[in-house]
Amino acid sequence: MVSKSLGCIPTFVALLSLFLSIFIYSSNHDLSISATAIAPEANSNQSIVIVPTPTVETPFVVENNHIEYRHADTMDCQVVIGGYILDIDQKFLNDVVVNIESIELENVPSAISYARPSDSSGVDNQQGWSVLLPNRTVDYQVWLSKERGSEPLSPVVIVPSQGCEKNLAVMNFVQVSPISTP
Repeated sequence: MVSKSLGCIPTFVALLSLFLSIFIYSSNHDLSISATAIAPEANSNQSIVIVPTPTVETPFVVENNHIEYRHADTMDCQVVIGGYILDIDQKFLNDVVVNIESIELENVPSAISYARPSDSSGVDNQQGWSVLLPNRTVDYQVWLSKERGSEPLSPVVIVPSQGCEKNLAVMNFVQVSPISTP
């Protein structure tokens, strides 16, 4: 009996495509996280989405309560979400985890990614964090925690999909109160 199944070939091709996209993105992008560098009125490929003020107090909040959207050149118009995290003394903070989870339709499992800030993993190869996600029209939710799956240190922020022309979402977190320890 001969099977007509392609087996794992489509999975292999999809993974190869994803890794190639990540390589091309990380070696070719030149993006700035400064909101003052480009006025939204001067560039139609930039927009700002206001984040609602959180109702629960957390040690971190989204800086200026907004997410800035721009275009990032990626191989297949993948979504890039990134930014930086400042501690209470306005210094870059690298010892937290950024949780990024897709918000899927009913009966479809959501995908979750994690990012750790570092000295060169920000959206412009500067201090911060960024993650390259598949080209899918889904919204994401993003929050900080001390470890994967631990208690949130920030509000859970919805990052709406903006399409290929605005596939880079820059959101920075700032610490506004000390992190309580158990």
